[in-house]
Amino acid sequence: ERDPILQGKAYTLMGAVLMGQEKLESAAFYFEKAYQAYRTQTKEKACWVNSANNMAILSRRQGDNETAIRYYDEAIEVAQAEGEQQALGDALHNAAIIYAQLKQLDKSREYLEAARKIRLTLNDYKGLTNTCGFLVNVYAKLKQPALAVERLEESLEYAQLTNNLKLLIKSLHEAAQFYQ
Repeated sequence: ERDPILQGKAYTLMGAVLMGQEKLESAAFYFEKAYQAYRTQTKEKACWVNSANNMAILSRRQGDNETAIRYYDEAIEVAQAEGEQQALGDALHNAAIIYAQLKQLDKSREYLEAARKIRLTLNDYKGLTNTCGFLVNVYAKLKQPALAVERLEESLEYAQLTNNLKLLIKSLHEAAQFYQ
């Protein structure tokens, strides 16, 4: 019998390659196969969470925010239950992006702050740079300039720790696009 984890990894890799080539329908086929392999055939909850995240990212890129949120909610629920903190932080951050696109800024802020707290406990400075950079724009849009400045300073600090100011600039630029 085939190893479902190995199968899932192969499907995920193929989906990622196809998504990178903008072949979203083909990527969806492989991501769905990986998702089903992890969800129904293994006890590897981290793989399941990552697979649900991939399905959500793909759904978002296809413009289906409702489906993306459903997958992120599943990833968040399983990651919380299993104590998969890195995956939980990623799912919260990515779901927050969709909530920002939907102009649900309070929900976006809530998810981003939850992701920030998780990333602080993990010393995930790259993730913190990105999450805090996104929070700058959310707080600015919520007309909370003091918090926007606080998160900007925090994001700059983490960007310096990782020697990655490009990530901060990219994060700020991407977040700002939601508010134009």
